[in-house]
Amino acid sequence: MRFETAAEFADKHAKIAQAQYTKYYNKHAVDKRFQVGEQVVVLDKDSTHKTFARWQLGTITRIRSPYSYDVQMPDGSTRYLYANKIRKFIASVQSVGVVNEQDEDFGSIECVTMPNQINEPTLPSQRINPQQLEHLTPKQCTRLLAVLDEFEDCFTDTPKHCTLILHEIRVSDGFQPKASRAYLDMNAVWP
Repeated sequence: MRFETAAEFADKHAKIAQAQYTKYYNKHAVDKRFQVGEQVVVLDKDSTHKTFARWQLGTITRIRSPYSYDVQMPDGSTRYLYANKIRKFIASVQSVGVVNEQDEDFGSIECVTMPNQINEPTLPSQRINPQQLEHLTPKQCTRLLAVLDEFEDCFTDTPKHCTLILHEIRVSDGFQPKASRAYLDMNAVWP
């Protein structure tokens, strides 16, 4: 009789504990899925010792099953890996620099242009959600939309080059910029 009571007690508490374990695990668990051609970061051994592994960039070349992939490595080899050894590659930008067009110290600088992915209407008044203007009277709404359309070159979602002001940074004579050391961005390699 005691063993049956103890078994029931243990079973009841084991189910409660299992539910808690599942709850806490699922709170942070993420289903990893990758597509062919997607760039990923792979934990790859540098030698036979496990502590000498590095994260390396790779590209998914084939999906073998929902959680196993062929990944092409930087040296050209292809590795068969499970999803637990792969992380999504997230390129992060830490800073943005402003360079004067007449400045030649940096050499040739390529500008990134973003393609217009959304076919936006021609007038700014057409891009505004009417629900955002419900607090205005019809007359105020008409006047606001007329101003937006009249100065449409000022109300655009596309960044443009402004030549209205000249920005200048004055430095002292003999100024030498401090050389910054490169550092590992853990956000890019460890999601």
